[in-house]
Amino acid sequence: MSNEIVHIAPHYGGGVGTVVRSLLESQLEAGYLLRLIAFESINQRMQDWARQYAVPCLENANLDGSKLNEWLSRADIVHLHWWNHPLLMQWMSDSNRVVFRCVLWSHVNGMHEPQAFFRELVTYPDQFVVATPYSLESEWLKNQLHSISIVQSAAKVKIFPSKPLRNLSMFTVGFIGTVDTIKMHPAFIDLCLNVAIPNAKFIVCGGPRHQELQNQVQALGKNAFFDIRGPVDNVEDVWTELDVLGYPLNSGHYGTGEQVLLEAMGAGVVPVVLDSGCERYIVEDGKTGIIAKSLDEYSAAISYLYLHADKRREMSESGRQKMQESSKKTLLQEWSVIYQHLLTVEKRHHTIPKRADLLNFSAAMQLVLQAYAGTDLSNKFINLLGRGRRPSQGDFSLGVFSATRGSPYHYLRFFPQDFELQALCKQLDSYKNKEFSL
Repeated sequence: MSNEIVHIAPHYGGGVGTVVRSLLESQLEAGYLLRLIAFESINQRMQDWARQYAVPCLENANLDGSKLNEWLSRADIVHLHWWNHPLLMQWMSDSNRVVFRCVLWSHVNGMHEPQAFFRELVTYPDQFVVATPYSLESEWLKNQLHSISIVQSAAKVKIFPSKPLRNLSMFTVGFIGTVDTIKMHPAFIDLCLNVAIPNAKFIVCGGPRHQELQNQVQALGKNAFFDIRGPVDNVEDVWTELDVLGYPLNSGHYGTGEQVLLEAMGAGVVPVVLDSGCERYIVEDGKTGIIAKSLDEYSAAISYLYLHADKRREMSESGRQKMQESSKKTLLQEWSVIYQHLLTVEKRHHTIPKRADLLNFSAAMQLVLQAYAGTDLSNKFINLLGRGRRPSQGDFSLGVFSATRGSPYHYLRFFPQDFELQALCKQLDSYKNKEFSL
């Protein structure tokens, strides 16, 4: 009898959807029985995929608790795709109703708020899996290495033919990914303009704040240097236009596998990144790309690749070879080992216990403070609610002001009537304009 795996996630959109579909397809080929649960609606692309492969889906799962619990209790393994999301955190704090085996795969590195690990999260599943070795630097994982597995978050990568050197009448640098300072470095425009190449062109693909980026470029009178396209449907076509992938992320970003870096190398496009965490585990500095130690080094690295075509060709080919080699190791093989071990574990109840020190807060505020318990922001939020010294202007990271990604504003979207969340976000508004600009 085939094992039944229930995958559960906040949603299956964006990069996570690509990675999960790659895993699901390999599991179907191996004979696993699959079900998909999402706490938000399931987008059209995933619905079409599920119909094609006859995979049952349950969307808006929090609205149908009986069916959710039925699917969880019958599963051989529950594969939880985790990042800080209000509806997922609410369910995990109240999921102690049925017994199941649980493996938690973190799709964030867990090192920075609002996507940080915390003590109760690590003990929630039967097996905790991270998607980058960078996560092992978390204080909550350092003493638990015996129970932590690493499976890089990556989908299949297309390997392009060797990339010929283009006529450099224009040198094209691309950015493909999240256009938002929770991920993109806030000095992105300056980093591009500081590149000492007279015929440089910067293509930017992605959202959601691409229009704000366009407005800033226009205000600077630099439209001629940028081609800001917003979200694109066919990234493969973009790779053929690029000489270099310029991918500077802010130092507190939440990423793990950074699929775009893998795709760049598969396409023979040399990546240039900042040394901000997981990137150092993906790009081999000087071999498959360049890891810049500073903002000045980043801009200089792109100029270097323009001036040294031989090194650019060498790194391009090394990246392609690395992706060809890594394609031999499949997600299915890695997860099969974890699943076989997990099947020897007895099913049990799983829950994130309510912390006694937070019980005098509203229900939604408890979720927020619990999710931020691995950082000092929990106390800062409490102080903003009038229970201590008011934080200073520079005390908040950019991610706190995002509309989504686990920020207090994200929680307020799902719990709009919570009076303490309303008060917290109102207080944060006074910091927002100065702290959160693209």
